[in-house]
Amino acid sequence: MRLILLAIFVLLNPITSLAEGFSSDHFEVSVGLEGISNISRRGAVLYDSYQLFPLLAVKLFHPSLQLIGSSLYYNYQFNDSLRIFSILNPQISNQPLYETGDVKADEEKVASEWDHLLEFKTESQLFSLLFSQGLNGHFGSHLELRHRFTFSTLLLDKFSVQTSTEAKLGWGSTLHNQFYYGKNIENSGPNFFSLGLVVTGEPKVDRLIPLLELHYNYVIGSNRQGNSVSKKPQSLYFLFILAKNLI
Repeated sequence: MRLILLAIFVLLNPITSLAEGFSSDHFEVSVGLEGISNISRRGAVLYDSYQLFPLLAVKLFHPSLQLIGSSLYYNYQFNDSLRIFSILNPQISNQPLYETGDVKADEEKVASEWDHLLEFKTESQLFSLLFSQGLNGHFGSHLELRHRFTFSTLLLDKFSVQTSTEAKLGWGSTLHNQFYYGKNIENSGPNFFSLGLVVTGEPKVDRLIPLLELHYNYVIGSNRQGNSVSKKPQSLYFLFILAKNLI
């Protein structure tokens, strides 16, 4: 499995480009605050109460390599329209940083995943395909189609702010769906869709990272009967990020 993952990484990410472009000019540090209405992922509410997280983002001496929170991001841009991302997410959990709600999870869920994202952008639309592979906690895989339509752009002093609609549709393997939706899930298949609004700020903040986000998430198929989500197969999710560049 690890050899397969390595092959995918080599094929999707021209890592030879990392040998070029390293410079102290590309070292940046930003700190901030991230607020979310609940801890959720792929339609599954993992902790049903708000959280406020301290946020640290570090550009690692290369324009394509960045650490945001606990996740490592690498991107390669082929042209103005097409680019790829590889994202290592080592800490996926239903355990909050601190308790803000009365309801506790029945069991602790901890995993790490490796995401690959292919992104195609036009002037007002963004199409992307995500492939995710579990590395720890579960070894399932996930595919996700995303579409974003920008209907408003506000020009500020150093960057522009875009307001967009966004839709997502996911498909997961059996092991993936069991981890997120319940151990009683027996099949792979479509697992959730999401509709929402996203506010992003380019070029100062990458369009992959929202400044504001509001989504309605809906678990679909047999996953709705999963014992982890059967009481709440649909939910609203809100996120905001405030950050300040230090270096």
